[in-house]
Amino acid sequence: MFEAQPLSLAEWQELPILRSPFTRRRCQVSVALVALLSAATPLQASLVWDTQASDYGYLRQYSIPPSLGAEACGPTSTINAFTFLQNTQGGRIGNQLTGNDYSDWLNAAEKLVNDYMHTGGSGSLHPGTFPGNLATGMQQYAQHWHEQNPDRAEIQFNGVCFGDKRYDPEHPEKGTLPDWVKLLPEKGPTIEQLYGMLAGGAGVVMTMSQQDESSHQIVGGHMVTLAGMDWNDNNGDGIMDRGEATLSVIDPLDPSSYYGNTDPEPYGVDGLQPQKAALTTLDVWQTLAPNPEHPEISIPALAIDYEQYQGSVDLSGGDYGPYNPAQYGKITASGSPYYVGAAFGMRAVPEPTSVLLWSTLFLGVSLTRRRRA
Repeated sequence: MFEAQPLSLAEWQELPILRSPFTRRRCQVSVALVALLSAATPLQASLVWDTQASDYGYLRQYSIPPSLGAEACGPTSTINAFTFLQNTQGGRIGNQLTGNDYSDWLNAAEKLVNDYMHTGGSGSLHPGTFPGNLATGMQQYAQHWHEQNPDRAEIQFNGVCFGDKRYDPEHPEKGTLPDWVKLLPEKGPTIEQLYGMLAGGAGVVMTMSQQDESSHQIVGGHMVTLAGMDWNDNNGDGIMDRGEATLSVIDPLDPSSYYGNTDPEPYGVDGLQPQKAALTTLDVWQTLAPNPEHPEISIPALAIDYEQYQGSVDLSGGDYGPYNPAQYGKITASGSPYYVGAAFGMRAVPEPTSVLLWSTLFLGVSLTRRRRA
């Protein structure tokens, strides 16, 4: 039986890009030698990973019937990431991981919801998907897929998650984080760790949570598919300040660019089915945030200003509302931003020749550095 093998973050950075990064992506990297040669000159750091929205799935979480749809961001983001693997590594994994069309994606997501991730619906005792169940569920789904398709490449996983417990006996509903997830007890995931997953050719599901500013309790959360990033260290201080960086994601609450289409015919049975994927841009910066387990202690974290389309569903229980560009807005609680809590990457096992070809490119890479103009 296939077992997922954990990889170090350095190994993720050394894994190959299974297509030319120069024709399909803008990937800015540098090796240690460049830094040594440039040591006498002030350097400006950057991390940039461009992506194509068309490589990703665009399953919308409200395509899953209520009350599960409102809480299905984890399963739908996972399907959108698995579809990325199909679209970019399909020659090695085929097209049965998530299927060929939107209805196949929907069926696959419903399997994740019901059989693998233990997602709770709105109004249930534990709504949504806990990170432990998310990570374990995506691994089990891939294992069962490989058992049915043994001639295809295996799927490997790697991840990082804030916390110091793989399993909490006081909260068994949270599930267990697999061994391939690196625990971060004193900080949240870093921008370099996120970059390493993307540069390794992974589909990445990212979790983010929101704390109440007074109680520091987690009051909300969301899961998205991470697709790209752009950080330019404009002041050269080596810190990702507010206004210097963005993340590009496929948001299952706003995953498509079809909204401007005035012809209602392309819309699906739910009245709001996407037609193609589009990237949502999130502002991100480094900060100190209260440790949700020990609020008296501040920890390094990535903060996010999260905006989403709020007119996509009539929350009073009626039909989906018409598109209104003005109905975008920040989703906040007491003015607090979201914080990145975990990131789980998935990719097809590389061929040995590909590893040899590309590992030298990423060996020793941590940051891209450009000379300050």
